[in-house]
Amino acid sequence: MPDKFADPEAHSNYYNDKATWLRNDKALVGELAEFGYLYDYNYYKYGYFGEDVTLCGMPLSKESKPMINFYYSFSVSNTCENKEGAWEFVKICLKKEYKSNSDTVIQWHHFPVINASFDKMVEDSQKKQGINETFMGIYEIPPLTQEDCDMLKEYIKTADIVQNHYYNSEVSKICNEEVQAFFAGEQTSDETADYIQNRVSIMLSEQS
Repeated sequence: MPDKFADPEAHSNYYNDKATWLRNDKALVGELAEFGYLYDYNYYKYGYFGEDVTLCGMPLSKESKPMINFYYSFSVSNTCENKEGAWEFVKICLKKEYKSNSDTVIQWHHFPVINASFDKMVEDSQKKQGINETFMGIYEIPPLTQEDCDMLKEYIKTADIVQNHYYNSEVSKICNEEVQAFFAGEQTSDETADYIQNRVSIMLSEQS
């Protein structure tokens, strides 16, 4: 991959070309990196792959299971000075409202956690989708079939592996400090694990 700053044009061309790898048989697998709308499945299927796709799930030792990877999450801190106000903000995600229209099916860019709203998204995904026009070409994106909707609905609802990019910065700091001591030969791996566990436990107890 060309350096973004040393050769920005080549860097951009690299990503443009990479988007066609699946369609041109230069890659065998791909990630549904942004899957906030149910019908994103068809954008990947017809735009990026150009053929049928199979969702494999997260590979485990004996089986594969669907995994949900959250890019954003909300919570109310125990030390929050205005918990009621924070909760008013967080509970927006729990409302039943679902925004869409019959032509373009525009809605929130996430899967609703309310079953009725999620079912409405599934229903809307069977409506007209439009055309995907990008540097990859122009491809007609048809509505999702009932069979695909049923498959995706079951796949998403059975996801039991959750990954979150966000982490506690204080915990990360503790881990980094202790790991550096391990690599410097100042303590064993077992001691490092114990130190991290103890320090994190003390930190959490002080914050509770």
